[in-house]
Amino acid sequence: MRDLLDRYVEDHLPKKARYGTWRERDRANRTIEIASKCFTMAMTRFSSEREPWRSPVLGNPCKGVKRNPEDGKERFFDEAEIAATAEALDMADERSSADCIRLL
Repeated sequence: MRDLLDRYVEDHLPKKARYGTWRERDRANRTIEIASKCFTMAMTRFSSEREPWRSPVLGNPCKGVKRNPEDGKERFFDEAEIAATAEALDMADERSSADCIRLL
């Protein structure tokens, strides 16, 4: 399990936003999501391995685990976030993608 969690921290978390605060934010439903991601990664053969750590035939034991109900949240960008987003879109190499995001 330690190796599996290390793999999650090293290979998956850097792709997530606000990586530095993951320990403080990950509770209850997030814990199930983390465990599920870990088992999915365990069923994936990495290039340095002959076979995955867990047989895909066994599946992911976290699938079907009932989650706690959560209230939806609605959030809007403040003026600083809108300005930062507009600036980032102005610097984007892919103009059509940036224009699509502006339209949204």
